[in-house]
Amino acid sequence: MVVTIHTSDFTWDSESEGYYRRHRLSNGQFCQIAFYREEYSRATEYYVAFAVADKKKHLNGWFNQSKDDRISCKCTGRCGIEALAWARNVILDFENWVYINKNEDTKIVVEGADSRRFRLYQKALSKYGYNKVRTPDGWAMVKFIHREDIPNEVHAD
Repeated sequence: MVVTIHTSDFTWDSESEGYYRRHRLSNGQFCQIAFYREEYSRATEYYVAFAVADKKKHLNGWFNQSKDDRISCKCTGRCGIEALAWARNVILDFENWVYINKNEDTKIVVEGADSRRFRLYQKALSKYGYNKVRTPDGWAMVKFIHREDIPNEVHAD
């Protein structure tokens, strides 16, 4: 059974274990960002996925890896910097919104599909406390999320 919960900020998808948000760009294309949760014994990591497409159906196909997936890494959006600026702002919103457990590490991980995209993400996110980290799959921009002023938060998934 798949459960989808809409909150005021992000939508939770129980099948993919992730939060997502979608946006219509000024040129008519759509972009979507997802934060896929991976839980470990003393840490929670959110892996970021971002895509731009002409139709919402194609975004759904890419994120759900179904037959409607018509997005390839060879394609890019036709909206200039608008989609990337929106994605950066959503990542920063997510940092402030996501549930934090003081007893474990919470981090956001951004990887690039190729070196060109990764360099762009590195340049955009290093200003906001993200660090370049070597992973088994290559390089990633990683940020540990800390909010000392909040005792222990509660979010309804």
